[in-house]
Amino acid sequence: MEHSDRELIEQIQREVKDIKSAFVKDSSGETDYAEHRMFHKHVQDTAEGNKNKKDKIFSNVITWAVIGGLTIIVNHFVPILMQLMARGGT
Repeated sequence: MEHSDRELIEQIQREVKDIKSAFVKDSSGETDYAEHRMFHKHVQDTAEGNKNKKDKIFSNVITWAVIGGLTIIVNHFVPILMQLMARGGT
């Protein structure tokens, strides 16, 4: 099916109008592409900040889990070692 040049231009214009409708308008009613970019930058920065916070929390949890585990192990074995040393090492 062939389209005339006029039909193709009208179709393109409709599609551009649909695309523009996805963007916010500025105070003069024009499409505000800069605001759209700033919004996406903000979302991206927020996601990156959240990932950094998540990574830091995960790191802190692992650190404290290792410290807790070592504390439990040391508290368990120190009395045993003290008893062995009191008996003369045997």
